[in-house]
Amino acid sequence: MKDNKDILGDILDVVGGDQSVTYIAFVQDHSGSMKNILPGTNNQTKADMAKTNFNEYIVTLKKESAEDMETLVTLIEFDDTIRCTDHKLIKEVEPMSGYWTGGMTALYDAIAKSIGELSRAMAKDTRTNKAALVIIQTDGDENYSQEYKGRDGQKKLQKYISELEETGLWTFVFLGEDIDEKLAEDIGMTPKNFMKTEATGQSYAMTGSIVQDGLSKYYGDRKRGMTQSKAFFDKDEDDKNETGPGDGS
Repeated sequence: MKDNKDILGDILDVVGGDQSVTYIAFVQDHSGSMKNILPGTNNQTKADMAKTNFNEYIVTLKKESAEDMETLVTLIEFDDTIRCTDHKLIKEVEPMSGYWTGGMTALYDAIAKSIGELSRAMAKDTRTNKAALVIIQTDGDENYSQEYKGRDGQKKLQKYISELEETGLWTFVFLGEDIDEKLAEDIGMTPKNFMKTEATGQSYAMTGSIVQDGLSKYYGDRKRGMTQSKAFFDKDEDDKNETGPGDGS
């Protein structure tokens, strides 16, 4: 006698589908400036509010990831070094209890690290309904990367991101504090997936809320088979800017 899992597999075979899986990487800045106190708060630092926002993102993901949707989360934390957690099922991700701060900003190397981690996982995953979402948040400019250093490193990273976006499976979201939008474009970020932030408590709180809305929209679209978003921050964007498996557009 077949169990429920086998029966579900038979049904999916008939309709030509499979369980969806979404790999998410959060790339979080832990450079020394993250310990600065934000105006408009009760002595809260950037790190305090970044931790609060991250925990709210996890709550949103646990709510939005349906039973037939698998979500795996990787956390990339960086200053002038890079720390990486293993992929964890969303239900197993615990709230962030602390937020260390350190030195310089190896932004490009951290982004490349997140891509490498998710690329390897995606390559091993045989499911067809899969997607990758990378959410990057930094309060400053790149100033310490070693592998992706300087203008050459920037160009290499841009090529890396562009090639992945062309597959129709990858979405990159960039939150940059007081950073020229040209930087986002220079490293291949889609304009409607980039948001400029400010060093205020109001801006950090607003950022958290907007990203939560973006995650809810993204997962609503994933439930309809979408594998890439080109308008993460645009609630009113038409489905013409969403791609499904194999579209590559």
